[in-house]
Amino acid sequence: MDGCEISRDAAYKVNALGPRNLALACEKVNARLIHVSTDYVFPGVANGGIALDDAAKSVTVDGEGVSLTPIEYNILLLLMKNPGRVFSTSQIYELVWNDPSLGSENTVAVHIRHLREKLEIDPANPRYIKVVWGLGYKMEKV
Repeated sequence: MDGCEISRDAAYKVNALGPRNLALACEKVNARLIHVSTDYVFPGVANGGIALDDAAKSVTVDGEGVSLTPIEYNILLLLMKNPGRVFSTSQIYELVWNDPSLGSENTVAVHIRHLREKLEIDPANPRYIKVVWGLGYKMEKV
């Protein structure tokens, strides 16, 4: 079957419906589309008091907005989308920076420290971003 035959076949099926039935079918499809588009789904992730809205690229802690750098945001997004999963500093660097991690441990640790200062009530005793000694970091499920 070539493109012309497919086109004739499709035209026949549309015409076989008749204009009234075709209009009713279109109305049903449109009603479903309109219904789906009005339903709001939170396009992010939340854990405890932290809410990350990926569509708006915004973060709130206990309802208050928090300003993050793009790197801090991407680290937080990675950890929040994978709560409880431990990521090594090399994995975090490679996933966030999209570069090989050659001696990047201090870079990741500094960004994690900055994140904790912005997100945690007591950064010295973090509630959310935990270190797993010798392995890496994880987002604690709160």
